[in-house]
Amino acid sequence: MSRRSLADWKIIVEQQASRGLTAAQFCRENSLNAKYYSFYKCKFNKTKPAFIKVKPTTKPSVTTLALTCNGIAFQCDNSCDPKFIAQLLRELQT
Repeated sequence: MSRRSLADWKIIVEQQASRGLTAAQFCRENSLNAKYYSFYKCKFNKTKPAFIKVKPTTKPSVTTLALTCNGIAFQCDNSCDPKFIAQLLRELQT
């Protein structure tokens, strides 16, 4: 028994899809190894992600963060350093 080429497997996968049989039925009827069939079916059915580059047309919105701790209020925007906020909260807790 000779090895099937990639082109052969592509035809086999297309035949199964067009005949409306389950993969298991198709493999039994055509004396195919189901593991090999499944491998090639997955290989051919892979689609490449359709990612496109997007450039923002507007400036990013500014988010305001408001904290109140021990009666002290603090407000900053999203450009504030998180380490600074963490240090500030530690100081306010003491």
